[in-house]
Amino acid sequence: MHLDGAWTASGIEGVIVKPIILTLVHLVYAYSMVITMILVPVAFSIAYDQEIKKGTVRTLTCYPVGVFEITIAKLTYAALVGFVFGVPVFLLPILGLGKPIGDLFAIFLVPYFMSLLIVAVGAFVANSITFAAKKMYIRPTVLAILLVVFSFFTTSTVLSLLSYLLSYVSPFFQAVGKLTPLSLYHQGRLLLTYVFGGSESPIWLVFLLPIALLVSGVWLTLKLWPDIYEKE
Repeated sequence: MHLDGAWTASGIEGVIVKPIILTLVHLVYAYSMVITMILVPVAFSIAYDQEIKKGTVRTLTCYPVGVFEITIAKLTYAALVGFVFGVPVFLLPILGLGKPIGDLFAIFLVPYFMSLLIVAVGAFVANSITFAAKKMYIRPTVLAILLVVFSFFTTSTVLSLLSYLLSYVSPFFQAVGKLTPLSLYHQGRLLLTYVFGGSESPIWLVFLLPIALLVSGVWLTLKLWPDIYEKE
């Protein structure tokens, strides 16, 4: 896949918003990012919290089902809901752009997988904290949403727009901008540009951090006894 004139910053469809230039890639990617960052964590939160509130988790703990299995089940549910509802919500409004369906679908998949990865990292890191503290001080759903919000607001595009609209606090946004490389949504946009043949590319080493957190989180979650829910 390659970027044609309509996708590039120099194309006639580029939108100049000082101090950045937004292209269709930025705009469509941002749209898909907002959809997935809402659907995936919300679906996970609803599924996970309902089990705790209804006491279903306590029932499940009487059977050979651990925290790992419960977390995986809720992540799978979130992945399915995010995909089933996200695809039509994303595609229907933008099919009129006349772009190849394959390109549009690829743009959706990148933030979708990034959202799923962020939520998974948040869930398993929260379980790791629970394992270390012997008490659930922060729920997997809460940490997952916090990480999604962090990754969204530290993207270069969002920070640039905020700095432009709220110029009186732009030094703050510029300082926060140092965390931009850690944003998986930002790296996802760079990855997409790279795949499409653009000049930008992601910082591949950044992906090692969420992978390491996910692996260690899974390992500690497997050691977490399900009776932790009884302390909720």
